[in-house]
Amino acid sequence: MTNIKTLYHYTNLAAAMNIVETCEVWATDYRYLNDSGELQYALDLLFERAGEYQSDFKKHIFYFLERSVICVFSLSESPEILSQWRSYAADGAGVALGFSIESISELNPKKCFYKEEYIDQIFEDIKTKLIKLIEIERFKPELYSHQYFYDFTTDHFDEYIEIVKMLMLLKNPAFSEEQEWRVVEVLDISNPSVSGKLVGQDC
Repeated sequence: MTNIKTLYHYTNLAAAMNIVETCEVWATDYRYLNDSGELQYALDLLFERAGEYQSDFKKHIFYFLERSVICVFSLSESPEILSQWRSYAADGAGVALGFSIESISELNPKKCFYKEEYIDQIFEDIKTKLIKLIEIERFKPELYSHQYFYDFTTDHFDEYIEIVKMLMLLKNPAFSEEQEWRVVEVLDISNPSVSGKLVGQDC
């Protein structure tokens, strides 16, 4: 059980003012984060552990990623991390905007994992979930096709979302000083109303 009561979002002054005035935050497409290779780090580790399922894991993950948008809203346990001030808060001219965990509880922020023992445990959970999907798919009589996998991932969209959200919480230990928490939203790219806008319960 965490004792953390406040999380901080590093940003520039204009963005902070907009958050305060609108009571809204916008999650960022993960491909445009400062480290766009973060998901690839988790995927590489997953595929290394996949064994006989490696080709199946790649097929299922990459197809789902093609039809989805992953958006991230990043927070930190500390407002005093120099690298975060430099990278995200206008090189020190911005702010570290504090949110009580209670006020953003409906956004379901999750703590990122850096330690190997936690990462191994989460990978076992991910593997179990993926293998379950693979076994379901293998018993389907339909021919493999783009439409078939579109329909399959649609039928199991929530399960894939859970897997991708877990992957997005696994971070390279080299970045552990960031003490990051994340709100991760996985959106269907075929939905014309997709948006990275997040709304908290209180201002």
